[in-house]
Amino acid sequence: MPFRCWSSRLSGSPAQAGFLGATRSVPYLVFSLPVGALIDRWDRKRVMILCDTGRAVALGSVAVVYLVFGAVSMAQLYLVALVEGSLFVFFNIAEVACLPRVVTKEHLPAASVQNQAAEITAMLAGAPLGGALFAKVAN
Repeated sequence: MPFRCWSSRLSGSPAQAGFLGATRSVPYLVFSLPVGALIDRWDRKRVMILCDTGRAVALGSVAVVYLVFGAVSMAQLYLVALVEGSLFVFFNIAEVACLPRVVTKEHLPAASVQNQAAEITAMLAGAPLGGALFAKVAN
């Protein structure tokens, strides 16, 4: 059975794959300000745990549907991207807001830089690694 899980393979359209990637970013533009106000009122640790759990369930649904049905619809991929992006906004803002409570004031700049460096390294390494893995599996 051929691997048909990703949008460019599913639709045959690189533009569709680009729209799918952009769908994950839309929640950050829409929710950032209101979420910032909400996070100040909520238990940040609980928000982070719930968001990561929700993101894992959403992303895992792609694998489950593929294993059960042998294919994934574009509608599901868009929905997963939207849910994952929305929960990422909550997680990311809660994470940034937690840092001053976890690290002493004099260590806060270094901790913030390390946090950002880890995030950027994961983003920079993740995309090429994901592309390489996809190319290997797709062929």
